[in-house]
Amino acid sequence: MKELMFGGVAAALAAGVYFHGPLKGGETYDKPVAEVYRIVESSPLPSAFDKMVYNQRGGSVTRGGTPEKSMVWYFHANGVQVAKYTVDIASAGEKKARISTSFEMTDAAEKALGKGFAIKGADQYEVIGRASMDEQIDARLDGREFDYARISDAMSGYMMTNMGKIQGEAIKSMDEAAASFKKSDEQRAYSKAQADNAKFKAGEPMVR
Repeated sequence: MKELMFGGVAAALAAGVYFHGPLKGGETYDKPVAEVYRIVESSPLPSAFDKMVYNQRGGSVTRGGTPEKSMVWYFHANGVQVAKYTVDIASAGEKKARISTSFEMTDAAEKALGKGFAIKGADQYEVIGRASMDEQIDARLDGREFDYARISDAMSGYMMTNMGKIQGEAIKSMDEAAASFKKSDEQRAYSKAQADNAKFKAGEPMVR
């Protein structure tokens, strides 16, 4: 069983009933700090985010933190740090630990992660990274299976909240693609004309 904080009041959740992911305000687990730290410290990257991290050019992860107080994951791509995920751990009474999490993108992330279609690479990285890391930690501390619906829910929420922005990015991407295709067609036409001109020698009539 664990406790969530609502307006400063702890609300207990019985086994079998859970709320996805550690809240920014914190959650309390019926486990001592040392055990919580051990579970957090030994947590691998969730598979959905692992692929996103290592599919980037130069994608890698380094870790840090303070024993029994915090764990920090530093994510890198294209030679720079692009994000940081932190789990803070504190005692919440006898054999209880309270944790809170944060996922922060760096100023270099947008350029390093590039842009996808409609959704910027950095935005997608942050949404999937935050949701999957929170779910991984919460699932392991609760002793349950990872819920992949957490990822799709997070992406759906992002798209609903940013629909105007996404549509704008999609239109921009299509315009850029159309301009690129037009330029390629013009270059092919120019190359063909140059090749055709090369078939004829200067000073010779085209028709004999």
